Amino acid sequence: MLSARERRAEKQRALTEQFARPVVCFTMNIAGEVKRTPLTELAFFEGVRRIEAAMPSALFREIWREKTGCEAFFVFDENAEETKRRKEKTEAQLNLLVRKDSYQDDYYRKPLEAMLSVTQKAELVLAQLYTTVQSYDSQLAKLEVDISVIGQEKERIEGLLEDYIK
Repeated sequence: MLSARERRAEKQRALTEQFARPVVCFTMNIAGEVKRTPLTELAFFEGVRRIEAAMPSALFREIWREKTGCEAFFVFDENAEETKRRKEKTEAQLNLLVRKDSYQDDYYRKPLEAMLSVTQKAELVLAQLYTTVQSYDSQLAKLEVDISVIGQEKERIEGLLEDYIK
């Protein structure tokens, strides 16, 4: 992992020197031994798609698919001030969400605060966003199962009550 980090830092330095523009590097922090699975690659390429949709045309784009995980490097035709403006806009939007009454419960507020804490790097915000969405999706799936079980239990109790009344 250390050599991957060093290669990434060297690539970022070289691109900054070559293009004299901000470099966007997108990676995902994946816990555990296995860093590449079909699901992590799907999430990674969704992140790449969203970066490309939000930014102007790339002057440079390169994707590495290593055993240590996937990495994407972009150089966009905009100056550091524009990149900073985008970062500040993201921070402002997250701050607005955090302050909404409907997001004051820790369940919503903590993930938003986690995204706010990493706004210095777009890839970290996206990684936190994907982690949060994945967590919510997992909870929704569990709730669907729970609701199904409750529905079955309700039908069973209704049947027992009908038998009792007869």
